Amino acid sequence: FAASCGGAPIGIVKQYIQQQQTPH
Repeated sequence: FAASCGGAPIGIVKQYIQQQQTPH
């Protein structure tokens, strides 16, 4: 993910962070 983070829109980054913070 870190490799694609440079070209990913902020919205995608936020969604990724929210998914990581959400307990499964």
